[in-house]
Amino acid sequence: MIDWIFYIITIIPILGYLELHYKFPFLPFSRYFIKEPEIFADAPHRINPGSLLPISILVKDAHRFPINLKKINIKIQSQLTEVINEEILINCKIRSKWWEKIIEYEIH
Repeated sequence: MIDWIFYIITIIPILGYLELHYKFPFLPFSRYFIKEPEIFADAPHRINPGSLLPISILVKDAHRFPINLKKINIKIQSQLTEVINEEILINCKIRSKWWEKIIEYEIH
């Protein structure tokens, strides 16, 4: 009984991770395989009034699938229905395994 519990706890989460750039060697295709790098962006939920908003950008696997990152669109909505919709120009050729940048955006 304990062996099955150990198996379920250790093996099932590993199989549950979806890697977008992996194909099984014996299959001619993969349902989730894409020829693009993974791009992640994140920002804090709250910031202090008058401080800059840090936006973290991470690009993974661009050494296999190079990209030109031209711009980033920022859309922010507060509880008072104030909407900010702006573009930040980046113009960067990304060809490394990991690329990261933190943009500090000033909220008006």
